[in-house]
Amino acid sequence: MKVKKAIRVAKECGLETFGECYNNISIHSMLLFEYSKIDEELNELQLELEDLSKEFGVSIEELFTWKIKEIENDI
Repeated sequence: MKVKKAIRVAKECGLETFGECYNNISIHSMLLFEYSKIDEELNELQLELEDLSKEFGVSIEELFTWKIKEIENDI
């Protein structure tokens, strides 16, 4: 799953941070993806989030605390 799509899902669910977004997608992955593609989708999301953390020069843990609405236009 691409980060932009995950952000859309998170906003629709009323979530605010990247951490909430990632956890929500992970927890509900069996409802969101075909069973055979769950690992692939979650790995894609994880890799994109890691790339974002490197791009902004922060740890993944710090990125997870960021508010989606404050950064979504920069992604």
